[in-house]
Amino acid sequence: MTKDTMEMLICELKDSNKYLRDDNHSLRIQLERNTEELSAIRRLLANANEELSYFRKMLFGTSSEKKHIPDIDGQLNMFACLGLNAPSPFDTIESDEIIIQEHIRKAKTKLKDKLDHLPHKEEIHVINEADRFCDVCGTELEIIGKEFIRQEVIFHKPELVVVKHFANKYACPNCKVNGIETRVIKAPVPTGLMKHTFASPSIVAEVIYQKMANCVPTYRQEKDWQQYGLELSRATMANWIINCTKLYFTSIYDLCHKLLLQRSFAMADETRLQVLNEKERRAQTDSYMWLFRSGEDDKPPIILYKYHETRAGGHAEDFMNGFTGYIMTDGYQGYNKLHDMKRCCCYAHLRRYFIDAIPADYKNDMNNPAVQGREYCDKLFSYERRFKQQGYTPDQKKEMRLKKEKPILEAFLSWADMQLPRKGSRLAKAITYLQNRRDYMMTYLLDGHCSLSNNLSEQEMKAFVIGRKNWLFSNSTDGADALAICYSLCEMAKANGINIYKYLEFLLNVRPSGNMSNEELENYLPWSEQVKHICAI
Repeated sequence: MTKDTMEMLICELKDSNKYLRDDNHSLRIQLERNTEELSAIRRLLANANEELSYFRKMLFGTSSEKKHIPDIDGQLNMFACLGLNAPSPFDTIESDEIIIQEHIRKAKTKLKDKLDHLPHKEEIHVINEADRFCDVCGTELEIIGKEFIRQEVIFHKPELVVVKHFANKYACPNCKVNGIETRVIKAPVPTGLMKHTFASPSIVAEVIYQKMANCVPTYRQEKDWQQYGLELSRATMANWIINCTKLYFTSIYDLCHKLLLQRSFAMADETRLQVLNEKERRAQTDSYMWLFRSGEDDKPPIILYKYHETRAGGHAEDFMNGFTGYIMTDGYQGYNKLHDMKRCCCYAHLRRYFIDAIPADYKNDMNNPAVQGREYCDKLFSYERRFKQQGYTPDQKKEMRLKKEKPILEAFLSWADMQLPRKGSRLAKAITYLQNRRDYMMTYLLDGHCSLSNNLSEQEMKAFVIGRKNWLFSNSTDGADALAICYSLCEMAKANGINIYKYLEFLLNVRPSGNMSNEELENYLPWSEQVKHICAI
């Protein structure tokens, strides 16, 4: 083979080698891309399966978030490294300082206790006239005593009565005889609840009570009033609620708002509300009902609802303007606009994120990160339950929180920093939720009155949500405002232990107004001694 031929072969081989290297490089790049795409597809598939499992649990599973973990021999304590063993209901946290109160089982309520406070009357049964003679001698029988047989509770349906008000007119008979002109005096008559209507305090109080407390919409009440023989349209009832709210309830609501801003502890929450006739908005657009209430400060609870067209955080900022204490909220970022306040993190919401991230078959697997996150939250709640059972004062609770719960929180945050969850997974959402609330997680340690969760406000909001499932929407913004104020009065009456209907009727009888001073209006608040006496259950 000639030299030229060898050189040509070498050049061809070099060119082929170069092409093969380029092809190899291209194939490697394509393989890496395919590998990345496959990883992304697997990640999406895993997230989709996780979401499917979550929605199945939401649709078919139990809504309870209680933990049911059996005792397992050899199970290690997750908090052993912190020197915190699982709490027992029989030991004390500080036996030399505080003594646990002896647990006494609550006595079962007896029938006598249930009925003693109700009015009683006796019904005596007698024998027939023909049986009142002795079978032996024919002498008439005499009563020698009576025997108790049974007792019944009788229910009387309410009835409607039309009361016509007349005013007697008075004139001097002597002047009339002598032809002297005299004026006619008419007897004073109490003013009606509203002009040009037959509404009385009792019937309006019943309408409000049924809708707000018993969640009965006005269209159902309309049918119920027909059973009593009264044609009362839902539009009339709605107008009654709106007008009475503007005339008599707003002043009480405004005073409670002022008192809430003077408190040191508050809570907030919000939920959707549909209002049909809002200016320049579609009927399908969501509006919002906000809730602001007092915290666990050992004072009478104040519960206020507030309607707004949007969920903008500025609404909460405007309503709580002037409040400088601690406020408990959920993780909604709109509450970030609450300045000059110490914001607390709700651990019930945080715990819920970890519960949603636990796979169906790993509920008790301590190696699962979502279960570990739940355990951190459960440890905090277990201490809070113990503090409550042992009757700790706020100062004692603060001291014990710093001693027992602060190490758990620090370990919780360190544990979260080490987690590397799959992107887009529910565990990743839980870790992100936790990391975004780091600034508020330690706030509740500063005062023993602070709560660990926002459950109190969520419980109050649940009353509104249950009602919304029945009456569905408000027709106008005036109706939504009236709804907020009436719900506030009903929930405050319930929280302060008085009869809701009696309190509404009481307010409609005394008719507070904005012309009254705060001192006068305080006599009509649901925790005043006068109201407690008149509206007792």
